[in-house]
Amino acid sequence: MQKPKQTPPMKASEPSVLAQVANLSNLSLKELNDMWLRLNGVPAPSGQKRPFLQSHLAYRIQELAYAQVNPTLIASNKKRIESMIEHLKPLAKARSKKEAFKLVPGTRLRRDFQGKTHEVTVLSDGNFEYQGRPFSSLTAVAHEITQQKWSGPSFFGLTRSNPAILGARR
Repeated sequence: MQKPKQTPPMKASEPSVLAQVANLSNLSLKELNDMWLRLNGVPAPSGQKRPFLQSHLAYRIQELAYAQVNPTLIASNKKRIESMIEHLKPLAKARSKKEAFKLVPGTRLRRDFQGKTHEVTVLSDGNFEYQGRPFSSLTAVAHEITQQKWSGPSFFGLTRSNPAILGARR
């Protein structure tokens, strides 16, 4: 993504920020697109409607004007945002792990489905064995059994209160 182009400071002859923002509704779509290019250094996203262009241009006009009042504001905000992103990265990684709970190796899960009993064994490496074949998830086993998309833990009736689950609530 390209960095936005910094425009030169507003000259005394230019209208105020309020006047520029208020005037956006009087501009044609072509004029809005031209202004976008001038203020951002890149063409406006194609196919955007007038309200999108006006709101984003109003923000950009204010951003550029107030950056002149306090030149360090954008830099300090950027540092704060980057710091927040770094702080949140571990949380995002933790949430992205789909393992909601861990089953004790050797646990056997049984489920009656369409008149047949199905048994899955939890392996020490975290995988599962069903009918002598390894599976990487309970969901894959549930799909093998039902030929439909199922949540594996849900299919086998697992809840956090189940004593077979490490760290389960009791």
